[in-house]
Amino acid sequence: MKILFFLGHPAHYHLHKHTIWELTRRGHKVSICIKTKDIIEDLLRETGLEYNNILPEGRRDRRASMLFGVFKRDWRLFKLLFYNKVDLLLGSEPSLAHIGKLLRIPSLIFVEDD
Repeated sequence: MKILFFLGHPAHYHLHKHTIWELTRRGHKVSICIKTKDIIEDLLRETGLEYNNILPEGRRDRRASMLFGVFKRDWRLFKLLFYNKVDLLLGSEPSLAHIGKLLRIPSLIFVEDD
């Protein structure tokens, strides 16, 4: 099974890291997407996990920038998933639900506050 995790914050890495390792150990193909946020890239580099940064420029905290960032993430995620067939989407990013619905890929959205 091909599974994509979207990690948008360092806390999401800590929430999902054991699941990622276990799924990989069991032979599943696991991909990781991130957006630039705090030290998430450092954590992934440190553990040797491969990832795609779909928002390397980060985002600004203005409302218009946040809204435009959603469209950028959706478009970049759409392109990635259109060319790389995935069976399941997991993470905390709302774009997973948007693009998952569009491409008919099941998505499970988690938040570390749950």
